[in-house]
Amino acid sequence: MLNKTKKMFPVFIALAIFVFLLVINYNTPMIGEDFALSPSFYSKENFSFLNSIHWIVDRVYIQSTTWNARIGEQLAIVFLTFNKDIFNICNSILTMIYGYLIFLYAFNRKLILKNKQDTFSILVIFVLVVLFMPALGEIFFWETGSANYLWSLVILLLFGYPFRRMLAQNENVFTNCPKLLILYYIISFLSGMTNENTIVAFVGFIFIVFLVKKLKKQKIYLWMYISSALYLLGIIYLLISPSTRIRSEYYKKAYGITEINFSTYFIRFQKTIISFVDTNFNILIFFSLLLVLYFIWSKVKSLKGQNISHKNIYLLLLIVLLSFASVIVLVMVPYVEKRAFLLPITTIIIASTNILSTIYKDLSISLKKIYDLFILSVLICISIYKGYQIYTAYYEFNREAIYRESQILYLSEKSELVKVEPYKTQTSRILNTREDYIMGNNQYFGYYHLENIVYFQKN
Repeated sequence: MLNKTKKMFPVFIALAIFVFLLVINYNTPMIGEDFALSPSFYSKENFSFLNSIHWIVDRVYIQSTTWNARIGEQLAIVFLTFNKDIFNICNSILTMIYGYLIFLYAFNRKLILKNKQDTFSILVIFVLVVLFMPALGEIFFWETGSANYLWSLVILLLFGYPFRRMLAQNENVFTNCPKLLILYYIISFLSGMTNENTIVAFVGFIFIVFLVKKLKKQKIYLWMYISSALYLLGIIYLLISPSTRIRSEYYKKAYGITEINFSTYFIRFQKTIISFVDTNFNILIFFSLLLVLYFIWSKVKSLKGQNISHKNIYLLLLIVLLSFASVIVLVMVPYVEKRAFLLPITTIIIASTNILSTIYKDLSISLKKIYDLFILSVLICISIYKGYQIYTAYYEFNREAIYRESQILYLSEKSELVKVEPYKTQTSRILNTREDYIMGNNQYFGYYHLENIVYFQKN
């Protein structure tokens, strides 16, 4: 009975995390660009399934050719066309897959339910994400943001994992399941259409895999060539798409950019690095200290005659370094969004999970059960505390959003000009109301078939 309970404990943890994600998704209203990518309120209410498909095809074509060709943008249009229940469930599942991919990249193996170390790892992944992920709400819960960043990164991680296995142990993951190659090739092409900054890091990673295999004179499989070619085709499509040029010209005009030279890029580089360090200062310090702790621990073990293999951690550090390319390439744009730092922070969480779990595994052998239980309890308490903070923020904001929409719908029956009060919820790392985007935005008015929505502050 006790063994069965131990085996089910990680399942309970995972289930609790999934329920939490589901609750937050259900408490996330439409935000910012959601109003621009969605059918109007009244159209959505009356659309048949065929109407919805027709709208999606038209809207995806317009969006991909005139503004944004990223795959995430098109996914957002699909989700915003249908009942939000679909997105809430799919996004919660996708977030769990994201967490599992962190585990796979960290340990290069499947999760083992009865393994205490893996239970610890599940908790560590959740804690690190909720504590340190920049723009947490924009990446994981905002519909348009999640489709553009979380969903896109999961596609990229799925594409990169077979190469990660190949680099770590020269293993062909498709040997026993060649039928998966068709799906993998589709993922490969879509990966190239994810985000302009993250695709660069994976180009570097794939290049290193090919280089290592060439130097070691190991076999390079056909699927590696095909998937890489499809990935590059996806990148080319994204970069030469008319919408990419249109968006680039728009931002040049919006920021008053008339000339770009070396000085421009140098100033942008400084601003980008400062923004990255400032936004992620806590996790960068945490990770630096963790690396110092790891190498001190491994040195102590070696002095005791226990040799520690550093192969996996060196590989993970390589992945972390490559992910920083996604930060450097941001010098190509005139502004930087905090959510654009998703990839490097994800790779830091991957490496941190591996280090913490490795040290925990060693300590748990010698520690008494009471101390072992204490460590797990601390992680659970942090999870509950941060989870409650996130829930409270979204619950209150959702109430505000529901009240505002009821006001708009009621007042719109009397006038095409509606006055509403600004949200009281303040933008933070865990929740961005995107009020700055919708304020004065005719796409927001158009969603409700209004000429204008005016903000006023009650005395």
